[in-house]
Amino acid sequence: KKSISAKELQRQLCMKRYQPVWELCHKLRNAMGERDDNYQLVGSMEVDEGFFKSHSHPKSFEKKSSQSCDDKSKRGRGSDEQSTVLIMVESTPVEKAQKGKKANKIGHIKMKFLAKQDSKTITSILKESINLEAEIHTDGYPSYNNLSEHFQEHRVTVIKDKNLLNEYFPWVHTIISNVKRLFLGIHHKIGKGYIQLYLNEFCYKFNRRYSINTLFNRLLTACVSCKHESLYTMRCCG
Repeated sequence: KKSISAKELQRQLCMKRYQPVWELCHKLRNAMGERDDNYQLVGSMEVDEGFFKSHSHPKSFEKKSSQSCDDKSKRGRGSDEQSTVLIMVESTPVEKAQKGKKANKIGHIKMKFLAKQDSKTITSILKESINLEAEIHTDGYPSYNNLSEHFQEHRVTVIKDKNLLNEYFPWVHTIISNVKRLFLGIHHKIGKGYIQLYLNEFCYKFNRRYSINTLFNRLLTACVSCKHESLYTMRCCG
């Protein structure tokens, strides 16, 4: 159900070399992502961006000794140490929500790395990932302004009080938090060129969370039907 690091998999498989195991993991993640790309999200959608700490190259994993502990890099949108990811979540309102639980029911999710945060790039990804008859709910970020031209409905909610995020976007920020905990707890440090592959794995497993017992066989099917045989090396996506 959870992810596994390539180093741990290397130990369990009793492999002498790390890189073949690392590349195997990425090929599996590539098949997961291609499988999910065959489907579009439908219904009521929460859309927002998440910012995940990443590195441009494995050599940058080690902090420079000259860097002061008091130095603080820019956080969030525009940071050189952050990868911007577009988060899309099926979030259907529940008529009679139980006390203490979210008012919306979560369905399937998609996450896509954003090389650029402009309107053209974001709209293109959303049109590929979401059915055009869906209802899109976003914040007031300018790059979302033209979504009403492409989707059936586009609702905008500008939130100044962060305490109200769970009320208007009950699931998208929960997903972001879960992914960050996963990355930090298991993979620790991820290169910018590979972050989409790790997102593929999270989405694939989350979307099949009610089919855990058949997850292995489903993955085999995804691998067999995978069209792209991408070669991932530890330097090709730096």
